[in-house]
Amino acid sequence: MKVAFPNPSGIPIWEVSMVENLRNLNVDAKFIVPSPDSRVPTDLYKTSLALRGIKPIDRMINRSAFSQFLNNFFNIRTVEYTSRIYGLKKNAKEFDIMHFPDAVFIPVKQAIRLQKKVVMTVWENNPMGPQVSIKKPGNNIWKDIKSKIDHYFPVSEDSSYMLKLNGIDSQKITKIHPGIDTTKFSRKSNSEYLELMNPEHKFLILGVGRIQYEKGLTFILRALRLLKDQGKDFLYMHVGAGSPRYLNYIMKLVEFLDLKANFKWLGYLSYYELPNFYSIGDLFVLTSIPNFYWEEQMGFSTIEAMSCGVIPIVSDHTSTSEVVPPDCGFLVPAGNPQKLAQAILKVMDNMIDIKNMQSNCVKHVRNEYEAKNTAKSYYEVYKRILEKDS
Repeated sequence: MKVAFPNPSGIPIWEVSMVENLRNLNVDAKFIVPSPDSRVPTDLYKTSLALRGIKPIDRMINRSAFSQFLNNFFNIRTVEYTSRIYGLKKNAKEFDIMHFPDAVFIPVKQAIRLQKKVVMTVWENNPMGPQVSIKKPGNNIWKDIKSKIDHYFPVSEDSSYMLKLNGIDSQKITKIHPGIDTTKFSRKSNSEYLELMNPEHKFLILGVGRIQYEKGLTFILRALRLLKDQGKDFLYMHVGAGSPRYLNYIMKLVEFLDLKANFKWLGYLSYYELPNFYSIGDLFVLTSIPNFYWEEQMGFSTIEAMSCGVIPIVSDHTSTSEVVPPDCGFLVPAGNPQKLAQAILKVMDNMIDIKNMQSNCVKHVRNEYEAKNTAKSYYEVYKRILEKDS
């Protein structure tokens, strides 16, 4: 069995662990990704990709003025509609199944035309999300391809329901949680890292996510101010990149709320450094808020933090509530700094059995979000799809 993971936007890092586990099941699983610049390919770059079973090919993204206008002013990622994977016909010949890690319509349409078995991981939980709400070309392409995709892997019950609302046959839907390597994402004892990041050993609250309004950072800051008003000493540490303009606003808000001694922005942090980062935290928050086309689809960082024994507080969305059951953390109304502050205080003031909740977090992730189990679930569906034609 040979399975390709074509992705015009590069490799989702969590997929690497899952693909490695598929290979342990004797699946010849490989990535097909765009090279960063086909004009200057380096031998070192090609070698490093080859060692991970990754085959780089070319792509083109629409860089018209209108495309950039949509990207910059409406946060509409036109790559989802305009990207073409050139050379796919040649590169797809050896594979039995093309597994798309996300809904990118034009490459999926290309794979269908090549008469390949096509499966898709689906994160979207908004029935009228950006990929189906824009009249052209997204909506028309989706209508054309949705019945031709062989199988869908929604990551949550919410995503599964979205697919059914779009008329997808339930027989072609299998909910499979994405997986992480829980041996890598486990609590680390690293006193040097702790001294570097939090030398005063303050109560440490962690956040991971893009610097954009939808991730709810403004409401976290307002909740932190409420904690400071009660005389609490703490440090909030955030990892993530984003809009420089919005980051500038956040920094001004930090200063306005007199939180400079309680807030630290780290910017980008290597994925492989994240287990150390999570391991020094007392609490993790992801208080995203929905907009007209997007709602938190799961919160991958929440799973990583929980796997490292960090208690999460997340906004109460349908998908996030599936990730954080009541015995593992707290759900708070989106955009409500008072409720967020109250939940933080429950942990900060030891109003709960902290060790028991931390243990529940680790057990829940190992049971529901382990990469080995994700790979096995994919493998069973792959077999059924191929057996239909045998």
